[in-house]
Parts: sequence; structure tokens; C-alpha cells
Amino acid sequence: WAAGELPLEVEGPGRIDCHLYRQGSRLILHLVNLSGTSEWPGYLEELLPVGPLTVRLRCRAAAATARAVNTGALDVSLADGWATVTVPSVCDHELLVLEEQP
Repeated sequence: WAAGELPLEVEGPGRIDCHLYRQGSRLILHLVNLSGTSEWPGYLEELLPVGPLTVRLRCRAAAATARAVNTGALDVSLADGWATVTVPSVCDHELLVLEEQP
């Protein structure tokens, strides 16, 4: 209720910590895989890769491109003010950059 409508949705298996930032015309999303951690503060017991993850970001652009650090260029679909990207896998950390184009 405090945030109103959230600008981010992530669907998929595992426990993912998400941090979304805006830098000019870019949306930068950090995806941290917390699967395999115990209760907070979280001690890593083993790396359990998760995926695929479907990421939806509120996007005001007519076109957009997306890149992930570990997988490179990703397909983006735009519909109803949302950009949808599928991240194939997250082992420990993934950085997704969505570049909005007017």
C-alpha cells in the first residue's frame, strides 16, 4: 500500500532478492540468488542456480533492449506499459540492464 503500484515483478523458482535503480534512460536490476541460505542474515551453504525467471518492468518507452552480465543480449517484449524479459538462470548474482528508447 505504501509503494502504490510496484514497477517490478519477478516470477520463477527460488528465493531472489531484487534491487531496481534508474540511471537516465536505463533500468538496472540486481538479482541476488538467496536460495540455499539459512534465515537472515543468511549464511551461504551452497550455490543453487535458479531459473528461468520472468522479469516484468514498468517501461515508458516505445522500444527497449536488455542485456544481462552472464547471458548477454536478451529478447524484450513490450505490452501495456511493461517490458518483459526472461533471464535463463541466476547462479549467485545477475545484473540486468534495460535501455529504454523513445
